[in-house]
Amino acid sequence: MANNNNYSNTMSSTLFSFVRKHWYASIKAVAVYVILYFCTFSLVNGTGKEFTVYWIVSVLCGVLFCFFSYMDTWRKAMRDHNLVMYNYIEYNKWRGLISGLLADIPGLVIIIFILITKASGASNYVDFAKVGYFIFYSPFVMLVTALEESTHNLIYFLPLIVTPITGAAGYYFGYRNIGLVGQFIYKTDRAKNKKLR
Repeated sequence: MANNNNYSNTMSSTLFSFVRKHWYASIKAVAVYVILYFCTFSLVNGTGKEFTVYWIVSVLCGVLFCFFSYMDTWRKAMRDHNLVMYNYIEYNKWRGLISGLLADIPGLVIIIFILITKASGASNYVDFAKVGYFIFYSPFVMLVTALEESTHNLIYFLPLIVTPITGAAGYYFGYRNIGLVGQFIYKTDRAKNKKLR
């Protein structure tokens, strides 16, 4: 009976499994951000270049955040294609988008909490909530800090757009087994070969 349950779990694909992949992408981005931050801090501290370096780190981690989220969804979508082929699950073209939206729910709750506490003047709770924001959206912290006043805090919502986009794109291309990185390398190689002829 246990073996049958394990087989059933292997031949299934839940929406929450996609949501978890987005959260894992956030955790991986946080890890990279922290490592790069401390590695660069010792090199640039006191040189006057700290601000520039931290922006570079943020942009790099933002790209990695999108890449992690996209690739994890891409791999899951490719697996979904096989499961659909053998009638284990039904195809749902909105799965990538929906999983991205669901993955943003904790972040949305944190943002609303930040805005409420900022409006009420409870600064201690704002700092606590920003730790949660950092966990989910670490690459955007520098941008938010720079623009929160000028955008009337609307900049906090920017990352909520990113995850659904990477989820939808990852699922679309993954289900069709289209690797954008591979396609780019293939086209580059073909262009080089034409030049050599």
